[in-house]
Amino acid sequence: MSSAVKTVGEGGPFPLAELSQVIQVDLVGTFNVLRPAAERIGEAEEVGGERGVIINTAPLPRSTGTPDVWRTCA
Repeated sequence: MSSAVKTVGEGGPFPLAELSQVIQVDLVGTFNVLRPAAERIGEAEEVGGERGVIINTAPLPRSTGTPDVWRTCA
């Protein structure tokens, strides 16, 4: 996958196909891993009226504007 780039750079606009690949790997991939986990959590016996929770987090560099980590934060 591509390294960090601007939305529009010297070579023109960022290729949409590359963004789609990033979304497929990062966003859809994460969701795909969580689906079976959520199913198992839903089937678990309740403890104190609850079964469990999934918490997704983002890396801190995304909020600091570090340009080299944009793909890990899609």
